[in-house]
Amino acid sequence: MGYSVIPTDIPKTDMVAKTFPLECGKDRAVSILDHFPSRPESRCWPTKRNRLFPELEQDVIERVWYGFGFKPDGSMAYRGEFGGDSAIDGHCGVILCVLRAHQTNPDIQMLKRLWPRVKKSIEYANACDRDGDGLLDTPKLTTLDEPWHGVIPWTSSLHIAALKAGELMALEMGDSVFAADCRQRAEKGRAAMDAKLFNGEWFVQIPDPENPKKLGAYETVHIDQVMGQGWAWQVGLGRVLNEDTTRSALRSLWKYNFARNLDAFDAQADPKGRPYHADGEGGMVLTANALGRETPYGVYSQFACYLNETMNGFEYQVAAHMIAEGMVKEGMAILKTLDERYDGNKRNPFNEVECGDHYARSMASYGALIAISGFEFHGPKRHIGFAPRLTPENFKAPFTTAEGWGTYSQKISEGKMRAELAVKYGKVPLRTMSLVHAAGKTPQKVTATIDGKNLAARLEEKNGSMNIIFGSDMVVKAGQNLEVELSSGP
Repeated sequence: MGYSVIPTDIPKTDMVAKTFPLECGKDRAVSILDHFPSRPESRCWPTKRNRLFPELEQDVIERVWYGFGFKPDGSMAYRGEFGGDSAIDGHCGVILCVLRAHQTNPDIQMLKRLWPRVKKSIEYANACDRDGDGLLDTPKLTTLDEPWHGVIPWTSSLHIAALKAGELMALEMGDSVFAADCRQRAEKGRAAMDAKLFNGEWFVQIPDPENPKKLGAYETVHIDQVMGQGWAWQVGLGRVLNEDTTRSALRSLWKYNFARNLDAFDAQADPKGRPYHADGEGGMVLTANALGRETPYGVYSQFACYLNETMNGFEYQVAAHMIAEGMVKEGMAILKTLDERYDGNKRNPFNEVECGDHYARSMASYGALIAISGFEFHGPKRHIGFAPRLTPENFKAPFTTAEGWGTYSQKISEGKMRAELAVKYGKVPLRTMSLVHAAGKTPQKVTATIDGKNLAARLEEKNGSMNIIFGSDMVVKAGQNLEVELSSGP
């Protein structure tokens, strides 16, 4: 390891204060997060920890999840050093964390070390699909603290995303046979999600015929039903679930689960959730009983109350996913409501309470920045990309990579797009850069400079983006600006 994105003497700017609810130093960050490695968590996917301190994530992955928490059958102890069974959603989330950590690494060495165990963990998850249709159907513990039974959109979507991550990692490891198996299983799961779980508006859980009275979301509108696709956007996997049904599910969440004032929901909630919002406040609840079922959760267990709560980490996940899918206004409205709940006049804005003070899951808020920026990065491949979804004609945002950070900006005017990558700290090695021209024209020409010096570069269209391939590998160092112009001229 030995690399770090954020220096310990980082100044306390407004951006840092909102992004960094810490004492703005690496040592303090470790002390706040030291409880978190014990619990693989599917929802904390785009945490600030990984993006700002990638070496911390790598340490957790190698020392905990694939270290003393790893079991011979490929599962991982839910509570790390405290043991416990494997929580299947967190298990799939850890596989996705490996891909993210690999991408935010400067080289391929970590993935090489971990690959045999990562492969084993994917095989463990595959074994939970007993009938081979691509959907998980084995009763397993979840990070909602109780085993869930039946066929569940939430966990199955995460498994599909984990399979796609496995495919990419296997290809980088030269394991084409395993990559093909992951791809085929993911394609089966994608088709089965629509065929078996989609009710025409959202995805539902199929009860286990042998254990029908177990805790679950069942026919309710569940906040995490397409979470696997949300994860996929965060790590550059593209679309892993079908577009139409995924967006329909997100629209259902907006229609049934979100409100600017949740008083009416609270009045009829049974069982009552913990009070993470006060009277007159809004948010997105974990489930909505849109069909009016008498026993929507199968059984009133001690953990059923979770399903009638607002939890910041869950809400950030959905907001980021909506933004990534083009539902920008809806996603931003959720973010605004969260911000209002933690207005400094009412509560500590640097302590978004959820199952405890300074709860790590709220760091999923960083995923909104990733989605708004359309940011992608792959350290070993020396690739960076941006596809802003908010004011692309005049956009500016911070970014972090494996070895440096800075700001990205772009302006579009008169058919030309001008982009600038300004490195403020460390370095950013580059071979390729992808951008999206939002002016409705396909650029034919690219010019690139660093501090006014021309660079060799060519354009290649790829998946709706313009991929800029530089003539040779380069390093943009602190204090340097990479400027790129795309135009339709000769």
